[in-house]
Amino acid sequence: MRTLLNRTAFISILAITTTVFAAAVSAAEFTVTKSTNSNDGVCDADCSLREAVAAADTFDTVVLSSSLVGQTFTLGGSEILITKRIFIDGFINDPNVAFISGSGTSRIFYIQSGGGLDLRNAILVQGNGAGLNMFDQRGGAINAADGSSLTLNRVAIRGNAGADFGGGVNLGNGTHRITNSSFTGNTVNNGCSAIYNNGGTANLYMANVTVSNNREILNDGFGIGTVCNNGGNLFIRNSTIAYNSTDGSGGGIWQSANGDMNLGNTIVAQNMAGNSGNDIRFVTGTIVSVGGNLIGDLDTVPANTFNQPNDIFGVNPLLGPINASLGGHPVIYHPLQAGSPARNSGLNAVAVDPLTNAPLTTDTRGGAFPRIVDAIVDKGAFEDASGNTSPIVTKNANSNDLVCDTDCSLREAVFQAGLNFGTDTITFAPNVFGTSPLGGTEIAIQNQSVNIIGYPTLNSNTLTISGGDSSRISG
Repeated sequence: MRTLLNRTAFISILAITTTVFAAAVSAAEFTVTKSTNSNDGVCDADCSLREAVAAADTFDTVVLSSSLVGQTFTLGGSEILITKRIFIDGFINDPNVAFISGSGTSRIFYIQSGGGLDLRNAILVQGNGAGLNMFDQRGGAINAADGSSLTLNRVAIRGNAGADFGGGVNLGNGTHRITNSSFTGNTVNNGCSAIYNNGGTANLYMANVTVSNNREILNDGFGIGTVCNNGGNLFIRNSTIAYNSTDGSGGGIWQSANGDMNLGNTIVAQNMAGNSGNDIRFVTGTIVSVGGNLIGDLDTVPANTFNQPNDIFGVNPLLGPINASLGGHPVIYHPLQAGSPARNSGLNAVAVDPLTNAPLTTDTRGGAFPRIVDAIVDKGAFEDASGNTSPIVTKNANSNDLVCDTDCSLREAVFQAGLNFGTDTITFAPNVFGTSPLGGTEIAIQNQSVNIIGYPTLNSNTLTISGGDSSRISG
């Protein structure tokens, strides 16, 4: 189904380079009316996704009929070939988007040299990159050849498999952009279970992206990375790369072949590698921090790389479990737990789209979820809006599991207060009185301001903090 749209001053992000197309164009819109696969060469009232893509010309848009809510788009065992620069908008109705499956028998999209895909509002699952040779096997969900371009916005790449590199996507030389999206549960035999950015002019720009629970499965000890930058240029802002694994090196990020990587306001933590570089495996190239990052394990990272304002390392980001992805909403993310050091500790000036340098207005969820809450941006893809609550001591006993929740000692409360900016106030629950021992070790108060207030209506129930004649109270 085709309708003409007049577009002037059209700006394409799908350019192979960052060329701006400002010429007036006439673009067509094709409506997909069914989820089953077919290809009779015509997109009319009976139009599959494959037929719509084949009919689309450069800068045309493919949209979906609202009647397709709850249906899975299948491909019949062969990938969809992208030969031109087109848009696919998988929005059906809020919160439902296109659910496109390779059924475990084929990749979902292959973008040829000279082609470009701007995909938004979609969930890509069960893509399989197995092919005849090594290069055919790259990219479980999407393979973007040299000289092509890929833009993803509000897209979930879930549960796809690559036989070679790029369980989620393989990116050749070109300009690529991923925003407000997630990569979860993807697998690969060799390496780069989520993203393989490969080539001297492969430029990847990421913002508000979650990469979680992806893994390399060959288990031969030679696997590499989850997000791999192999000689390309990688720019990441306000993203979360966590809980990924490889039996080899670089559980979170693999940096090699003299590639350049630039990180800001990004969490890379809680990843696992069998050999080296749980979170980042640096081989060659450069890593530049613009500040606001949280890196769990520096291991092979060159000294003094993450020494910019608000960079922290060697700490647990206290990420919550990934969300249950309500309805057809595509984005998967990790919320922040109470006391997370990622909260209110980023740099506002760094919270930008690294391609356009425009400020990020929302977090990874988009819509009504602003990127900056409580005046200071959070690290990672998710912005917490629960408010900064004062730590409450709930027991006299000394303990320190680094979390102040319903079981919170004075030591744990001081630790949580130290994770926040500004002056925090610690109070005691009304049933906490008597003596609070310290277990022989003083409480360290470092680089922070904290007020400690006993419950104000204790009357005769006094509260005593005791060093037990074996330690200072604080220092």
